Amino acid sequence: MFARFNCQGENVMTRDKRPTESKIKFDLDLYPFEAVQAACRSWADREDIEVRPPKQGDAAVSIRSKGVLSEPQMEELYAEFNGEILHHALRLKVSAVNQKLRDYIVTKALISALPVSMLPKVTAPPPPSPSGVLDESLEREIDKLLAETEKADPNDDPLRIATPWEKKVREKGDKKAGENG
Repeated sequence: MFARFNCQGENVMTRDKRPTESKIKFDLDLYPFEAVQAACRSWADREDIEVRPPKQGDAAVSIRSKGVLSEPQMEELYAEFNGEILHHALRLKVSAVNQKLRDYIVTKALISALPVSMLPKVTAPPPPSPSGVLDESLEREIDKLLAETEKADPNDDPLRIATPWEKKVREKGDKKAGENG
């Protein structure tokens, strides 16, 4: 059972052979100690938990049940606790990956809250020098477009963009009435 959780454990039995305490060792190569501590903190109100400082690459955790549990219930407890540790390990990993982004967002928020007099002086790069000369083909294209717009009839609206919505609806209604009648 412990192999699938990558940890070692044992149950401390009462006189009537019921488990009351589980001692689990977690390999710190697989589980960060911070994740083990965070899982213990989140379970502190559920069970009596004791975590010992890591020795020889293992973290030892003792879980004492607040009630008497059967063997299957203890196995379920192992599974839940291991899931909690995995949750905290993933949370720590995601936190480490997003650290730069978080720092950037907080820095931007703090800088935007500063008064203008305290903002750092930032100089913009010099603008590119305008050459003032357009490509000949581009110049011809511009002249061609200007000539087309000057020749165009201002009342010409092939896409009926300038036609009011009410007029379009009225015309549709007239067409439908002509088709039905």
